Amino acid sequence: MVSIPTCFHSGSCKLDANFYLPRKCEADGEVKDKSIPLFIVCSGFTGLNSIHPSRYSRFLTRLGYPCFAFDYRGFEASEGERKKVLLEEQIEDIVNAVSFCYAHQVTKGHPIILMGWGMAGGMILEASRLTPKLKGLISANGFFNSPRVQKALRGEKKNKEFLDWLEEERGKAAITGKLPEVDPFKIYPLDPVSEEYVNRVLRAVPGYNEGAQVRLDFADSLIRFAPENQLDHLHDTPLLVVHGEINELHPVAEPMSLLAKYPGQSDAYWVPEAGHTEWMLDDNEKFQNVVRNVDAWAKSL
Repeated sequence: MVSIPTCFHSGSCKLDANFYLPRKCEADGEVKDKSIPLFIVCSGFTGLNSIHPSRYSRFLTRLGYPCFAFDYRGFEASEGERKKVLLEEQIEDIVNAVSFCYAHQVTKGHPIILMGWGMAGGMILEASRLTPKLKGLISANGFFNSPRVQKALRGEKKNKEFLDWLEEERGKAAITGKLPEVDPFKIYPLDPVSEEYVNRVLRAVPGYNEGAQVRLDFADSLIRFAPENQLDHLHDTPLLVVHGEINELHPVAEPMSLLAKYPGQSDAYWVPEAGHTEWMLDDNEKFQNVVRNVDAWAKSL
């Protein structure tokens, strides 16, 4: 894989990014066959380009696809306020990444497949409202109605307790003018298997722990997030859903609801005996099979 560092602007921030190209492109820095789709791979809300986007890119470039990935504002070398994580701003970053790739010489002319992992599995649906020319969408282990998934994860009683705590913290912030910083996983609780993976694998990645605290307004941004309610613009955009069949963090009810509401062509690959993220390793056969299925789907478009 050939990695070409670059950057683009989103809002008032310059974001750090990379083109990832098949090794045979090393000499001229672009894929000559413009019919081959470009994959823009987007991470979850505190993830980094160096984790899952680059992981998918390592495998997709071996299959001949150019890829592009970036760090959201406020993470790693991207500009932006640290600890401020708003899904609306990350969606804007995704939209501007697509616009950048349509215009840049390295990728201009390639159809684009927009892929989102985890929370970005829903964010790409929101971003697609401003990126109408997409070849396809891939939502991997996403969720599509935050209030519903929060209730599923916490249960009715604990979800009420969380909302009561949030209202109390909002009140304090309204009085003091200071937004507290909290563990993002207090707002977005992990299942035990995903928590073990985060602590063992992700926290060992340089830069990941910069997202160990987020501002309280992340909670309000998350509660408003329900991309499955606005899908009418996607009649002509094919969708592939990839989801672990025993995912306890984002229950299977989430992609099932999306597939039932999706207005266009939709397909699903259910990762057998897989949870949310414990199989996301280069040498894991489940991950490798996901890439093979993504390749087959892309070739069918």
